[in-house]
Amino acid sequence: MEVDNGRIRGLFFKNAQWRLNRCLAPGLDCTERAIHAHSVQNAHVMGLLARNGHVKAIKYAVKKDDSFSVFFKDVGRNQASTFEGFCRQHDTSLFLPIDTRPLDPKDTEQLFLFAYRSVARETHAVMEGAIKMQSAYQDRVSMGLDTGLTPEPAGMTAVGHIINAHSTWEYKARLDEALLARKYDELSHDVLMLNQDQPCLAVSSCFTLEDRPRDDPAVRVEINAFPIREDQSAAIFSYTRDDTKRARDFLRPVLEAQGDYQKYLLSKLILMHCENVVISPAKYDRWADDKKEAITAFFMQTLYYNVEVEDQRLFLF
Repeated sequence: MEVDNGRIRGLFFKNAQWRLNRCLAPGLDCTERAIHAHSVQNAHVMGLLARNGHVKAIKYAVKKDDSFSVFFKDVGRNQASTFEGFCRQHDTSLFLPIDTRPLDPKDTEQLFLFAYRSVARETHAVMEGAIKMQSAYQDRVSMGLDTGLTPEPAGMTAVGHIINAHSTWEYKARLDEALLARKYDELSHDVLMLNQDQPCLAVSSCFTLEDRPRDDPAVRVEINAFPIREDQSAAIFSYTRDDTKRARDFLRPVLEAQGDYQKYLLSKLILMHCENVVISPAKYDRWADDKKEAITAFFMQTLYYNVEVEDQRLFLF
């Protein structure tokens, strides 16, 4: 059967541009239009990182020859780290304690809300991704590339994304209940205070540990790292009470390290597990070209498989 590559590319980009615009506030009954909500606080954090209203963000591109590339790109601070996951009212009311007050490492409500926003963004991303994958599979069926009648690689990939989206949604629903009941101790946290010579990065992400028995529920870790002033950043790790032991076992090297070595291990962890990362342009400009190449190459490798390398150029701070 002759394959129309032009049509396939067209369908690929059509699906890539599709967006899930839905307010994910607890209850899922809000019908207001979702805005570009920030997963990283804009006024203070982005203010410390931005230069001329821009930050550096990790981006992806598919070239004309169908090769895939990863690179850092200037992004307006008002667009960086945003997702269409909350309406204006819920985005403002839910996150008021972290968007209007300085970080207090002992404030359980603040720590919960940082993690909750990371989970909401991840939920939005995997739901959107699952719908795109299912749509792409249906396009393959309509083109005769798949039958849609038997298990096929593209169909199984779509099913895998749907299963992941469902389990992530269930995880968020658990946090929804805790948020509504103000049971902030549903999550445990570890907070690192990191000295720095200048503001360097911000991260808001939720990732899953892979080293678990097949029938075990996924262990999720939320990480929020951001500058709180010119010479200091905070890194917050969050997990449910049930997952705390396994999460801390996984994070132990980072949690127990000190000084620059701790920041090096944290840098690698961020590059291996997080894609919602913004970098200060002033910091980025201080990196040598080979350091920029090493960081993007390592990031791209970890998109496909776990990779362990020791390379001081991966130091982000």
